[in-house]
Amino acid sequence: MSWSPQRPILFYLPFLFRPHSGYGWATECFREALGDPELVTDASALWWVDADVWCIRGMTDEQAFDRPPFYAPREHYALATVRGAVIHHTTWEFETLPAPIIGKLPRADHLVVPSRFLARVYRDLPVSVIPLPIKPFRYHLRVNRTLRIGGLIHPSRRRNLAGWRALREALPRQFRLVLLIAPELKAHHDLLSQVEAIADEILCELSDHDLEEFYQSLDWFVSLSVGEGYGLPPREALKTGTPVIVPRHTGFADMEGLPGIVWAPTQKRPGISHGCWHGFVDEPDPKAVAEIICKTPPPAVPE
Repeated sequence: MSWSPQRPILFYLPFLFRPHSGYGWATECFREALGDPELVTDASALWWVDADVWCIRGMTDEQAFDRPPFYAPREHYALATVRGAVIHHTTWEFETLPAPIIGKLPRADHLVVPSRFLARVYRDLPVSVIPLPIKPFRYHLRVNRTLRIGGLIHPSRRRNLAGWRALREALPRQFRLVLLIAPELKAHHDLLSQVEAIADEILCELSDHDLEEFYQSLDWFVSLSVGEGYGLPPREALKTGTPVIVPRHTGFADMEGLPGIVWAPTQKRPGISHGCWHGFVDEPDPKAVAEIICKTPPPAVPE
């Protein structure tokens, strides 16, 4: 089944993104591009509907598909009855190759993904690559160094947190770690205490204006992720004129050739097991990243 301009479009979004989330912004941009279609939040509205249905989801691990707000069984059944096309927009943001996830995806007549990496992952399905839009942050011309190193911490990224601890140990104390945490991390007191032990500043739930100022205040924005479907924060940092240090893998590889990027050296490490073996991942080397920060002047990022 392919989508048709003659059929109406329903936008299925059973959960709301956080205010000021870059993915919330991307969702609104998709809705506008599709002509502001009707928004559906309850799967019961999809039964036998004569429309093309766009489903907005982030891919996590296969366990997430067995519980809300991801694809619950009632959604599988409802999507199977849609008379038009079922199109899934997915990003996949976690630390392991989503091999078992593919089999758990509900009916999918077409996939829309933000990177060539994900297009290769889902090569057995009809797929289109549409990069995520970047918020219209203002460009800031850098003049002096600030010695502020920024990054993002999410409670799902425990491996990343270990990398940040190693980076803090390797960096001289004159460099300040400024970490933006996801709101969900506040509920994980053990993780929050670890962040508090290494961060000079902790930020959370920033407005667009404050997020822009956060990026602009940094010498470098750093990602120690071992897997990204796209990698939105480093692209937002580049938009403001701040250079980034990221590993050259998964969705980050699509950034090849952009000015302002320094590639973080990586090491092969075992992937995360969720019921099957996921192979190896390329884990950024925090000590090598610290050496880059100490010895490499932040490159200019053109407007």
